Amino acid sequence: MPPHAFSVDGERLLYGRFAGDGGEFDFQEFHEVPLDPDSFQPGPLGGPVRDLEILRGRIETLLEANTAPVSDASLVLPDAWLRLAFTELEEKPRRAAAAEEVLRWKLKQQVPFRVEELRLRGAAAPSLPGFTEGRRMLLGYAMDQLVRQLEAAFEARGVRIGLVINSSLALCRALGRMATDGERVGFVLAGKAGYSLVFTRSGEMIFHRFRAIGDLEAGNGDATLIGRDLRLTRDYLARETNEPPPDGFLIVAPPAIEERWREWVATAFEVEAAVLRPRHLPIRGDVPQPRLADIALLLGAACHKV
Repeated sequence: MPPHAFSVDGERLLYGRFAGDGGEFDFQEFHEVPLDPDSFQPGPLGGPVRDLEILRGRIETLLEANTAPVSDASLVLPDAWLRLAFTELEEKPRRAAAAEEVLRWKLKQQVPFRVEELRLRGAAAPSLPGFTEGRRMLLGYAMDQLVRQLEAAFEARGVRIGLVINSSLALCRALGRMATDGERVGFVLAGKAGYSLVFTRSGEMIFHRFRAIGDLEAGNGDATLIGRDLRLTRDYLARETNEPPPDGFLIVAPPAIEERWREWVATAFEVEAAVLRPRHLPIRGDVPQPRLADIALLLGAACHKV
């Protein structure tokens, strides 16, 4: 993958550059520019860009701060904008058009969105013992209009976006070194829009759940729901998939609420959770601790393999 990665949400536009060497990456550059609060229209999957020219200007500002030219890059979107879902296929159609039609039909049974307006991609997912025989698929979906606008805005400044990925998938890739063969690792990725609960086996995602609960750090989220939601997820995994509790757990959250998340996880899953630190990442160099979560997501996109 190119060493360049961007991320965008409703508040910020970020850039990171990493040089890979045998599984380890050198942290080389990081920049951030703020976005206006109303840069995107509201929507459950994010909304269209309000002013493309302003967004292109912000991208230009970010590129001018870089010390290396950027022609190809990856883009990380929030989990609230690029959602994930699992499904099963008895047999995947051989023709691409037929396969997409089947995946859209499957997704339509699971989500309340107009699937005709979504960009949809599917990839093979690890099997689970509690599911029937078949081909388990991980579906990623986002508003096609929004993704097209973002790709076009970067293209207008000479940057081709070759990979669009969400935060959880990027973090899975960045944290891949934590898991040995067969090891199960869970992590929480918490932010202003809500949180994602993820379980991996041998570094591959086997479960994902995003909950829009608001910003707990700012006091806008419903903390009472979290403990119950974690317990229900634990019970579901034990009942429906026969998956044991994770061997380890990692918290990626604003510093002000890290300890609260550790307590919630310990109560629900009876496992001690660690907090993201540079040692968890395949990265060399002085990484600014306050930006570690942002850098981890950008690194995950840069070291992603396709």
